[in-house]
Amino acid sequence: MSIKQRFSQKLNDLQIDTTSAKIVVAVSAGPDSMALLDLLYHSLANPQSQLIVAHVNHQLRPGSDEELQVVQHYATDKGLVVENYDWPVAEHPKTGVEASARIMRYQFMHRLQKKWQASYVMTAHHGDDVAETILLKLIRSGDAQEMASLSEKREFYEGELIRPLLNFSKQQLLTYLVNQQIDYVTDETNATDFTMRNRIRHHVIPKMSDETNHLIENSQRYQQSVTKLTQAQTQLFQLVTTLTQVTAKLYRGKIKDFTKIPKTNWSDYVSYLTMQAFSDKVFLSEQQVKQLKHILTETGRLTLTRDVELLVKENQFFLAHKQPQIESQMIQLNQPVHILGQVYLLSETKKVTGFKFVATFDVPLNEPLYLGLTPNQPVLLSDSRHQKVKKVFAKAGVPTVLKGYYLSIYGSDIYWIQNIYHYNSLAQQSRKLNLFVAK
Repeated sequence: MSIKQRFSQKLNDLQIDTTSAKIVVAVSAGPDSMALLDLLYHSLANPQSQLIVAHVNHQLRPGSDEELQVVQHYATDKGLVVENYDWPVAEHPKTGVEASARIMRYQFMHRLQKKWQASYVMTAHHGDDVAETILLKLIRSGDAQEMASLSEKREFYEGELIRPLLNFSKQQLLTYLVNQQIDYVTDETNATDFTMRNRIRHHVIPKMSDETNHLIENSQRYQQSVTKLTQAQTQLFQLVTTLTQVTAKLYRGKIKDFTKIPKTNWSDYVSYLTMQAFSDKVFLSEQQVKQLKHILTETGRLTLTRDVELLVKENQFFLAHKQPQIESQMIQLNQPVHILGQVYLLSETKKVTGFKFVATFDVPLNEPLYLGLTPNQPVLLSDSRHQKVKKVFAKAGVPTVLKGYYLSIYGSDIYWIQNIYHYNSLAQQSRKLNLFVAK
């Protein structure tokens, strides 16, 4: 079977509409993307109306203008639309250029997807890229979720991101270009050992290829297996989790979540929770896993990272992310207050345009009020008695050490604690206020 036939079969397997759907194809002028462009041209019913050729001039090295010329020459010859974007030099970061460039490219693809109402965005990642990526992720983290990063098909905003060349090797694509007499540009930096990917490509992959003729197929099979396993685990975690956000940097869940998961998966579940809550990756050491099993059956706290802690009390657990210390601010009626990235407003009215209701509580007349993290002050009860703040937290089942995560409104006493307490006065010498947060 020829490479064109194999490619057409792959599009069919991926259930790609080749008759009328619009496709944004990322083309750098390198051999991989030029091969993808030509294969698509010969596989679509109406390529002139279906294909949008997307090119990015990164302006990172001399010769980038030549790449655009090669792309435009091919597109003009075939009657295809070219969309070019010059990445402004002023937007180039001092570090992390590769990652920033990747984000920029996908943002550009998304803009084109919306502009042309394209069903698909396609990139030219191939089988060698899969093997290289597996080794890269193994070196950098060993995270199974990252191992599955190069999938053939996934959602991409209003459409799908397709990588139809993952079953093809680099050499097969190069041979195809030679046979079809298609011009392409070779990036000279790919011949250096400057990046880790290049070092793996030049020195590791060839050694692995010497050991087997099935490196591409095996890499693809491995990645697909890992993807299925991680997706199944994620679906399990989604089914059992009771994690809910309590404050900006604090989440709460129920211990019974863990009882529904095998103990061997507890550390993975904690990693899943921290990623969901704070977008922080957590990899537990053997010692941390032992501590986790202990506190989940007893009580206590476990430091997960420099910024994240897990606390267990009775039948609940808390995930807390270190937050900056803030100064309390005086809060006056109908005057917005900015705190912890939110805008709060106190009012006697029941509705405020542009704001969402948070709580109702009473406060004594003519007393200055402050909004801030919960201080060590007495809490005023409805019968005018006072109670220590730690008892109020204990009654709510929240460890006292977490009081610094909860906003409160207070004067001489505390009248409201976020998600825990609100003062409901039985006396006449008080006024009822409503707290709102900007939508």
